Amino acid sequence: MKKKIISLLLALAVCLSLCAGAFAAENSYANFGPKRTYENQFEDVPADKWYADEVQLGYEYGFINGVSDTQFAPDKELSVAEAITLACRIYSIYTTGADPVLSELREGEKWYAPYVRYALDKGIIASEYNNYNTPAVRSEVAVIFAKALPAEALTATRKVEDDSIPDVPSSA
Repeated sequence: MKKKIISLLLALAVCLSLCAGAFAAENSYANFGPKRTYENQFEDVPADKWYADEVQLGYEYGFINGVSDTQFAPDKELSVAEAITLACRIYSIYTTGADPVLSELREGEKWYAPYVRYALDKGIIASEYNNYNTPAVRSEVAVIFAKALPAEALTATRKVEDDSIPDVPSSA
Protein backbone atom coordinates (compact mmCIF):
# COMPACT_ATOMS: atom_id res chain seq x y z
CA MET A 1 0.00 0.00 0.00
CA LYS A 2 2.80 2.42 0.90
CA LYS A 3 4.42 1.80 -2.50
CA LYS A 4 1.18 2.76 -4.24
CA ILE A 5 0.93 5.94 -2.17
CA ILE A 6 4.55 6.81 -2.94
CA SER A 7 3.85 6.35 -6.65
CA LEU A 8 0.72 8.49 -6.35
CA LEU A 9 2.72 11.20 -4.61
CA LEU A 10 5.37 11.13 -7.34
CA ALA A 11 2.76 11.56 -10.05
CA LEU A 12 1.14 14.37 -8.08
CA ALA A 13 4.48 16.05 -7.41
CA VAL A 14 5.50 15.93 -11.08
CA CYS A 15 2.16 17.38 -12.20
CA LEU A 16 2.22 20.04 -9.55
CA SER A 17 5.81 21.05 -10.25
CA LEU A 18 4.64 22.25 -13.65
CA CYS A 19 2.41 24.74 -11.86
CA ALA A 20 4.77 25.87 -9.10
CA GLY A 21 4.77 29.57 -8.40
CA ALA A 22 6.86 31.83 -6.22
CA PHE A 23 4.12 32.85 -3.77
CA ALA A 24 1.34 31.00 -2.03
CA ALA A 25 -2.01 31.67 -3.61
CA GLU A 26 -5.39 30.75 -2.22
CA ASN A 27 -6.73 27.53 -3.75
CA SER A 28 -3.99 27.04 -6.31
CA TYR A 29 -1.73 24.38 -7.74
CA ALA A 30 0.90 27.12 -7.76
CA ASN A 31 1.33 26.46 -4.03
CA PHE A 32 2.95 23.09 -4.73
CA GLY A 33 6.70 23.09 -5.06
CA PRO A 34 9.84 22.15 -3.16
CA LYS A 35 9.76 23.44 0.42
CA ARG A 36 12.86 21.74 1.79
CA THR A 37 15.91 19.85 0.60
CA TYR A 38 16.28 16.09 0.69
CA GLU A 39 19.83 15.05 1.56
CA ASN A 40 19.55 11.24 1.43
CA GLN A 41 18.92 11.25 5.17
CA PHE A 42 16.81 8.10 5.16
CA GLU A 43 19.23 5.22 5.61
CA ASP A 44 16.62 2.69 4.48
CA VAL A 45 16.02 4.40 1.11
CA PRO A 46 18.98 3.44 -1.11
CA ALA A 47 19.40 5.70 -4.14
CA ASP A 48 19.10 2.72 -6.51
CA LYS A 49 15.63 1.63 -5.30
CA TRP A 50 12.68 2.25 -7.63
CA TYR A 51 10.97 4.46 -5.05
CA ALA A 52 13.97 6.65 -4.11
CA ASP A 53 12.93 9.52 -6.41
CA GLU A 54 9.35 9.40 -5.10
CA VAL A 55 10.52 9.57 -1.49
CA GLN A 56 12.74 12.53 -2.36
CA LEU A 57 9.95 14.44 -4.15
CA GLY A 58 7.37 13.66 -1.46
CA TYR A 59 9.77 14.88 1.21
CA GLU A 60 10.84 18.01 -0.68
CA TYR A 61 7.23 19.01 -1.38
CA GLY A 62 6.34 18.61 2.30
CA PHE A 63 3.90 15.73 1.81
CA ILE A 64 5.81 13.08 3.74
CA ASN A 65 8.33 12.68 6.53
CA GLY A 66 10.12 9.59 7.69
CA VAL A 67 9.26 7.57 10.74
CA SER A 68 12.35 9.21 12.27
CA ASP A 69 15.04 11.66 11.15
CA THR A 70 17.02 8.81 9.53
CA GLN A 71 14.38 6.15 8.73
CA PHE A 72 11.54 6.18 6.20
CA ALA A 73 10.28 2.56 6.51
CA PRO A 74 9.36 2.08 2.84
CA ASP A 75 8.04 -1.45 3.44
CA LYS A 76 5.72 -0.43 6.28
CA GLU A 77 2.02 -0.35 5.51
CA LEU A 78 0.39 3.07 5.41
CA SER A 79 -1.67 3.66 8.57
CA VAL A 80 -5.00 5.46 8.75
CA ALA A 81 -3.22 8.30 10.61
CA GLU A 82 -0.62 8.60 7.85
CA ALA A 83 -3.28 8.64 5.11
CA ILE A 84 -5.18 11.39 6.93
CA THR A 85 -1.95 13.35 7.42
CA LEU A 86 -1.06 13.12 3.72
CA ALA A 87 -4.55 14.25 2.70
CA CYS A 88 -4.42 17.17 5.15
CA ARG A 89 -1.05 18.31 3.84
CA ILE A 90 -2.23 18.17 0.23
CA TYR A 91 -5.43 20.06 1.11
CA SER A 92 -3.65 22.70 3.15
CA ILE A 93 -0.79 23.26 0.71
CA TYR A 94 -3.34 23.67 -2.09
CA THR A 95 -5.47 26.13 -0.10
CA THR A 96 -2.81 28.04 1.87
CA GLY A 97 0.65 27.00 0.72
CA ALA A 98 1.67 25.49 4.07
CA ASP A 99 1.39 22.43 6.30
CA PRO A 100 -1.68 23.05 8.47
CA VAL A 101 -0.52 21.90 11.87
CA LEU A 102 3.21 22.26 12.25
CA SER A 103 2.87 23.70 15.75
CA GLU A 104 -0.55 22.58 16.97
CA LEU A 105 0.44 19.43 18.87
CA ARG A 106 -0.84 19.64 22.44
CA GLU A 107 1.02 18.11 25.36
CA GLY A 108 0.30 14.41 25.72
CA GLU A 109 -1.32 14.04 22.28
CA LYS A 110 -0.46 11.49 19.64
CA TRP A 111 1.51 12.98 16.73
CA TYR A 112 -1.48 12.69 14.38
CA ALA A 113 -4.10 14.36 16.65
CA PRO A 114 -3.76 17.86 15.08
CA TYR A 115 -4.24 16.34 11.62
CA VAL A 116 -7.36 14.49 12.75
CA ARG A 117 -8.81 17.75 14.13
CA TYR A 118 -7.92 19.54 10.89
CA ALA A 119 -9.39 16.73 8.77
CA LEU A 120 -12.64 16.82 10.73
CA ASP A 121 -12.80 20.62 10.52
CA LYS A 122 -12.20 20.69 6.76
CA GLY A 123 -14.45 17.73 5.93
CA ILE A 124 -11.60 15.50 4.80
CA ILE A 125 -12.97 12.83 7.14
CA ALA A 126 -16.58 12.70 8.32
CA SER A 127 -15.99 11.18 11.75
CA GLU A 128 -13.37 9.78 14.09
CA TYR A 129 -11.76 6.40 13.37
CA ASN A 130 -11.58 3.70 16.04
CA ASN A 131 -7.88 3.04 15.52
CA TYR A 132 -5.55 5.38 13.64
CA ASN A 133 -2.62 2.97 13.83
CA THR A 134 -4.20 0.18 11.79
CA PRO A 135 -3.11 -0.22 8.19
CA ALA A 136 -5.34 1.80 5.85
CA VAL A 137 -7.14 -0.34 3.30
CA ARG A 138 -7.43 0.88 -0.25
CA SER A 139 -11.06 1.96 0.10
CA GLU A 140 -10.23 4.07 3.18
CA VAL A 141 -7.36 5.75 1.36
CA ALA A 142 -9.64 6.46 -1.62
CA VAL A 143 -12.33 8.00 0.59
CA ILE A 144 -9.79 10.11 2.49
CA PHE A 145 -7.92 11.27 -0.61
CA ALA A 146 -11.18 12.08 -2.42
CA LYS A 147 -11.46 15.06 -0.08
CA ALA A 148 -7.79 16.12 -0.27
CA LEU A 149 -8.56 18.60 -3.05
CA PRO A 150 -11.82 20.45 -3.73
CA ALA A 151 -13.94 19.21 -6.62
CA GLU A 152 -13.13 22.28 -8.72
CA ALA A 153 -9.44 21.34 -8.59
CA LEU A 154 -10.08 17.94 -10.14
CA THR A 155 -10.89 17.29 -13.75
CA ALA A 156 -12.44 13.95 -14.68
CA THR A 157 -10.32 12.09 -17.19
CA ARG A 158 -12.52 9.03 -17.63
CA LYS A 159 -15.65 7.38 -16.31
CA VAL A 160 -15.44 4.08 -14.48
CA GLU A 161 -18.47 1.91 -15.15
CA ASP A 162 -20.27 0.40 -12.16
CA ASP A 163 -18.77 -2.89 -10.98
CA SER A 164 -15.83 -2.64 -13.39
CA ILE A 165 -13.32 -2.78 -10.52
CA PRO A 166 -13.62 -6.33 -9.15
CA ASP A 167 -12.79 -5.60 -5.51
CA VAL A 168 -14.68 -2.31 -5.22
CA PRO A 169 -18.47 -2.47 -5.14
CA SER A 170 -20.44 0.29 -6.87
CA SER A 171 -21.88 1.28 -3.52
CA ALA A 172 -18.40 2.26 -2.32
